[in-house]
Amino acid sequence: MAKRMSIFKKLNTMITRDSILSKAIEECMKELYSLALPSISWEDFIEENRIYREREKKWVNLPKENKISHIEYCGPKPFEFYYIPKEIMKDIVDSYIYSYKLDQKQELLDTIEILKNYCKDPVVDKYIEEENGSSRYKEYEHCDNLETELNQLFKEYFGDSETDSHYVGKEVQNKFFEFLDMAGKFF
Repeated sequence: MAKRMSIFKKLNTMITRDSILSKAIEECMKELYSLALPSISWEDFIEENRIYREREKKWVNLPKENKISHIEYCGPKPFEFYYIPKEIMKDIVDSYIYSYKLDQKQELLDTIEILKNYCKDPVVDKYIEEENGSSRYKEYEHCDNLETELNQLFKEYFGDSETDSHYVGKEVQNKFFEFLDMAGKFF
């Protein structure tokens, strides 16, 4: 029973994508606020936010005759007081987005490039049996690319007399790639 409980404890402490991203966000914020003007650590910044919220709660409950302005009582909002230049903020945040693969658009664009390259030079698995027939091993076989396949289709359907199949195949492939690029831009 004790062994079973230790397995459940391990399952509850497993590393998840959310825990990794939470740590990444915290590291990003630490790096950002280490470059803030005036300088402050992330831990101190969190503490200032906590104190600000407590003062704000007290300010709301002050009697009207004793009420002073919000800024006088609570002070400036911490996230407005500490300045981080936009260029620096963008560079740091972009580096974390890239490092942790959070940019889904870039993933889509990369996938589109993989599809386009595959259409130009497709490769498929080919299983070959040995002479004794007992075991198989895998090789790779290069197939005809999209343009060649389209040329063959157009030649089969239209023949040489009606159209130049090579030209049409190339145009259809280019249009297909154009649609893939449009999908990436739309996303």
